[in-house]
Amino acid sequence: MVDKRIQRTQTLIKNAFFDLLKSKSIDEIKVTEIVNNAGIGRGTFYLHYQDVYDLQEQIEASLYKELAVFIEEASELNQTKVDLLTLSRNLIHYVDDHRAIFELITKNRSYKDQGTKFRKIVYDRVIQDYLHSSNAMNNSTDHMIEGAFVVFGIVGVIEEWLIGDLSSSKDELITSLHKILTKMD
Repeated sequence: MVDKRIQRTQTLIKNAFFDLLKSKSIDEIKVTEIVNNAGIGRGTFYLHYQDVYDLQEQIEASLYKELAVFIEEASELNQTKVDLLTLSRNLIHYVDDHRAIFELITKNRSYKDQGTKFRKIVYDRVIQDYLHSSNAMNNSTDHMIEGAFVVFGIVGVIEEWLIGDLSSSKDELITSLHKILTKMD
């Protein structure tokens, strides 16, 4: 279990980092700015992170590790393939719970490859399950195409929602995706 003081310090650092990312690219952010905004000393920052890029990498690693758990939970409910309804609901809840970082990922040019990582994590898990389903062995190309279609559709809708092009609430988004995915079943 992580010490609450450590968690608090890391939260202060991350929040300061996110605030700076709203107006700057990661290449423009200095450790001094982060520690000043967080109200901590430079030494404290370096106890937790090597530099700004290490901070970014640790945030991403934690985010995507948790994301993989949500995807795993969806696949455990249906042993033959990912339960797409649970997957989409879990993804929307997870993204909404971490909305600040996902908005930065989808909007900030410093994170331009992160949307690709997000899709890849979801895609790899869906494809893995599709290829292990009984019908997939006979027609893996169709299953890969179907998996790609579904993943990019779900993730694309979530990204549009984050950018603000979809004015739906979280529950409306889940309901809409549920209707679409039910039609595909």
